Amino acid sequence: MCGNRAGAPLYGCAGFITACPVIGWIDTSSSWFVCWGGRGAWHNGGNNVWYYTMGDRVAPGQDVHRAWGFIPAVDVRTSTDPWPGMTECDIP
Repeated sequence: MCGNRAGAPLYGCAGFITACPVIGWIDTSSSWFVCWGGRGAWHNGGNNVWYYTMGDRVAPGQDVHRAWGFIPAVDVRTSTDPWPGMTECDIP
């Protein structure tokens, strides 16, 4: 569990590319994260670490993801990325 930006979008993969649409949102400001998602696209946090979690809402047409997706580390309140001791995701 850690803090995060409420209302942050979740993506289908660790990136902002067209193939990785917004699949949902995290509405709360504290969430749990399963793992960190490999090395994805660089974001405003100055790194390319993304975290995998289940969001609170599913984007229209993205029901197949069931609100599971990636959030850039810039939207997760950690002092270092990836968070020490957290497992790296084995998710394509």
